[in-house]
This record gives sequence, C-alpha cells and structure tokens, in this order.
Amino acid sequence: MKPHAAAIMVYGILSIVLGIVGGLGLAGGKASPISMIAGGGVGVAMIGLAAWSKTNPGMAYRIAALITVLMVGRFFQPAMEGKWLGITMTVASIALFVYLGVGHMMAKRAKA
Repeated sequence: MKPHAAAIMVYGILSIVLGIVGGLGLAGGKASPISMIAGGGVGVAMIGLAAWSKTNPGMAYRIAALITVLMVGRFFQPAMEGKWLGITMTVASIALFVYLGVGHMMAKRAKA
C-alpha cells in the first residue's frame, strides 16, 4: 500500500472510531446516533477511496482531499470551543489535506 493510501485509511479508521465515541456519548456530551452514522460513513468512504487509489490514485486522492475540507468545515466550530473531538478531527483533516497536497505537488514536479 502506498503511503498516501495508508494515510487515507488511517484517517478513515480514526473517523469510524471517533464516530463511535460521539455516537455513544463518550466525548462528554449526550449520545448521538447521527454522529455514529456520519463518522462511520465518512470512515467507510475513506477506506474505499484508499482501496480505489490502487487503480485510479489521482481521482481517489482528490475526492479524499475534498472530504477533508468538508470535515474541517464541520468540526472547526467545535474545535474553537475547545472540544477535543472537534480539535482531533480538524487537525487530522488539515494534516491529511496538506499531506495529499504536498504529494500532488511533488508528483507534478517530478514529471516536469
């Protein structure tokens, strides 16, 4: 597995785990089944994109980057309120976005 696909898979697993944490109310708030469904859905989608990157890496990485931007939009406000789950997802999303972006720029530079 390539490093970028592995990073996407780790992000997917993190999303599933934190979706379960939020869904069961282990993050300090009340239980939210929607958090479990959304976190699991994003996690499964990211794991699917990691698998798809074997045959079409460019498109899989672009879609993964788009999902990370959407996740930052969702978790930025809770992160600013100091909630650890929001901070974790915001930092992980930005880190994966930057990692994918740097990988893209390095691949373009190598072709030139």
